Amino acid sequence: GDETHLYDSTIIGQAVALAVQAEKSALGGEIVICPDFRKLLPVENSSPKGGYYLLNKVPMSHNAYNFDFSIQKSRQNEALLEKCSKFIPKELFEKITSHQVGFLGDFREVTCLFVGFDGLNYDAGNIRQDVIRLNSFYQFAEEKCKDYGGVLLQTDITDKGNVFFILFGAPTALENKEILACRFASMLFSCKNNFPFIETIRAGIATGSVYCGDLGAPFRKDYTVVGETINLAARLLVYSGEDSINIDEATHHKIKKIFTVTKIENADLKGLNQSRTIYKINTEIKRFRGFLIDFSKDAFVGRNSELEKLRALLVTSCDRAGQIAFVTGDAGVGKSRLTSAFLNELKNFNAEPLIGYCYSYEKT
Repeated sequence: GDETHLYDSTIIGQAVALAVQAEKSALGGEIVICPDFRKLLPVENSSPKGGYYLLNKVPMSHNAYNFDFSIQKSRQNEALLEKCSKFIPKELFEKITSHQVGFLGDFREVTCLFVGFDGLNYDAGNIRQDVIRLNSFYQFAEEKCKDYGGVLLQTDITDKGNVFFILFGAPTALENKEILACRFASMLFSCKNNFPFIETIRAGIATGSVYCGDLGAPFRKDYTVVGETINLAARLLVYSGEDSINIDEATHHKIKKIFTVTKIENADLKGLNQSRTIYKINTEIKRFRGFLIDFSKDAFVGRNSELEKLRALLVTSCDRAGQIAFVTGDAGVGKSRLTSAFLNELKNFNAEPLIGYCYSYEKT
């Protein structure tokens, strides 16, 4: 991150990859360590296990560390609060500091988004450059995330690649959270070419009820969300290795009039007992809010000269010379139809329309 937005504490490097592999080889109740770590321990404390070592005896430390975790002192320390605010999303920081101890958890419906991407290996020779690249994409995603109402809660660097966990609808309730999550994911995909180091990018989105609240001891808490929806979104993320946005049925129900999708029936998701229907997002259906009539199926007749004038104004406007056009006429002559035809051409200019309404209730 950066000091103007948000920092996230992340551990990156070969040690993380080795720890992940060691954990995978461990059975219940076992502690498995990598060879380099084993060199720091007495030989009799471990035994070989498939390229790793099984820790048989945990060495005890005789050193005691005492820290003052006084919450009250922490709250009185404005400098410490300012530093902490850089590591906590604004919405969470305001909730934490406005209560005496914390804030109570609750169950609410949220949309969970996992974004994963490959292309960074964090090898010893280029780890510094890879961290700089990761930071550039993190800063971009975190800044844009706020525009869509989401909260980037966590960065995860594991065997699943580089993963961002983004929440819509908590800790602050959010309307149209499903649509906003899908639009945010689509925006990230469209900007992939701005980050040449990204080889593949994928996303999993699920909507449902989860527990949202703080977790931890009085002197160290974290904000977490727990529920089947989180697991489902994570499974959708890894369903296919290609560049795709996979969503569940609950999310599809809310966005089916906004996005075109490909239906995938009987999808087997790792870790889930039964197959289910999921959807892959294709493109967003461009509809302009404010037009109460759908003209997409009607032929455009008789207004070519007026349309040419609007095109000419648009070309001039694209040269950074703003233009204003008034479309006037009696009711039923085709003002809305002309405007609709013009707006449909904006995609050729990579232009985004902003539409507002005003009503002439009276004239003076």
